[in-house]
Amino acid sequence: MTLEIDVLTLFPAMIAGPLAESIPGRIQEQGLATIRIHDLREFGLGRHKSVDDTPYGGGAGMVMRVEPLVAAIESVRRPDSTVILLDPAGEVFRHERAADLALRGHLVFICARYEGVDERIRAFVDLELSIGDYVLTGGELPALVVISATRSWICSLSSAPPSVIAQGGMILPIRPHMIVSITHCCVACRVLGSCSSGRLSAGPIRPWPMSP
Repeated sequence: MTLEIDVLTLFPAMIAGPLAESIPGRIQEQGLATIRIHDLREFGLGRHKSVDDTPYGGGAGMVMRVEPLVAAIESVRRPDSTVILLDPAGEVFRHERAADLALRGHLVFICARYEGVDERIRAFVDLELSIGDYVLTGGELPALVVISATRSWICSLSSAPPSVIAQGGMILPIRPHMIVSITHCCVACRVLGSCSSGRLSAGPIRPWPMSP
């Protein structure tokens, strides 16, 4: 099963670099995911390839125009696509949503910029996601966060029995209450004049107790 991802952005280099390194890069090399990056400027209007305009009725800043966004979406959309707008007003992204996205066939991420997007674009998306209540310069970093979390599920599903995947079964790599791991230490050693605790150097350690 290969998850296909298309990212629509005004700054392709912000997406391409991180996804080419480490585990995301290896996942693509192994054929578990295919990630394509599209420059929204190519869908811009007029000689200057305009992708933004002033807000209707006035106001500060610029708004991303709906026409280039729709053209970009339609250039990659297919029947099994899930089009995702990264937007601070969207659903807060969580572990369960990452599991859900990993089971989809094709994801399309729209990375917003400026003051936001023309409201009419929401009629062309299937899902709106936010990674938190704070201001960022654009949707590229949220897209990377969502792709990275979904990547963890791609790795888990790649080793799952085909029958489970076909039935849309969920295979938790970790229990829900263990999403945030316990603290970790390297092998006992002296660091900056202090040594690890006696418990770490006293021999085998029993599993750390976990609350349900």
